[in-house]
Amino acid sequence: MNLGRTPVNRPDGAELVRRIAEETIDLPPTKRDPAERPAPQQATATEQINFRGSPDMARLLARLAAEQGSIRLVIARLLVEAGHSVPEVDLAPPPGRRRLGGAF
Repeated sequence: MNLGRTPVNRPDGAELVRRIAEETIDLPPTKRDPAERPAPQQATATEQINFRGSPDMARLLARLAAEQGSIRLVIARLLVEAGHSVPEVDLAPPPGRRRLGGAF
């Protein structure tokens, strides 16, 4: 007794395209022209920074972050004002990120 696999007759890609071509003729293409695609964002390495502080300092930083857009922007601007060289990426909010807001 031979228990081999039953052969399956599967169509190749070209045959599938031929079979569905008439049904999909009015559909828009799913691929965009590469010239229309937006340039990908350059990823930059980041480090997580955590520290402990008093509740008053935490509230002050939270208020400044709400006013200026983020805690990272607050600290980066303070460093620039103190005369330090800060990378431009840290002085600009990342695109597409939500902004902090609200009253404190």
